[in-house]
Amino acid sequence: MARMAGTEGSIDATTERLSDYACTLAGKDVTPDAVRQVKRTLVDTLGCGGGAFESEPAAIARRLAARASGTPPARVLGTAGSTSLDLAAFANTVLVRYLDGNDTYVACYPAESCTRVEVTTTDGRRLVAETRCPRGHHGNPLTDAEVETKFRGLASAALGVEGCTRALAESRGLDAAANLDGLLASLVVRR
Repeated sequence: MARMAGTEGSIDATTERLSDYACTLAGKDVTPDAVRQVKRTLVDTLGCGGGAFESEPAAIARRLAARASGTPPARVLGTAGSTSLDLAAFANTVLVRYLDGNDTYVACYPAESCTRVEVTTTDGRRLVAETRCPRGHHGNPLTDAEVETKFRGLASAALGVEGCTRALAESRGLDAAANLDGLLASLVVRR
């Protein structure tokens, strides 16, 4: 497997093995159900990124990334400009984790995603509710329609209704696409 210039010795053996596997994987090696699940996960992830686009942490990460350039260039989701690979990875991680990954997990994660809410009422009663597998957890998954609704709800402020429709159409056609250009173009935030 050919490597990018300057990466010799910088990748541990496990990462290299996973990268080699991913780069040699062909469409015939992936089941239709796996393709469907990847698309669902992508739509969910992009929805979280779109919903977080205007958040303070995301704005800071975008400003930081905009100061750099790199070869090869990389893109921060929601922008048309390019930056370095490491800063694009950083900014994109901030975007997609801000809404989806800032939950408080306890020792039961990842088998369960424990969510506990305690409320003390004005008359002193203490109410407690807990769920081990909330909607969206692999033990209580969202339907395809719910994933799309979540995406639209999160990303519409950044992409608008038409932009969400374009991004969903591009994500549905990924298995036939030659590259990610159409999807990335559909995710550019236009103000």
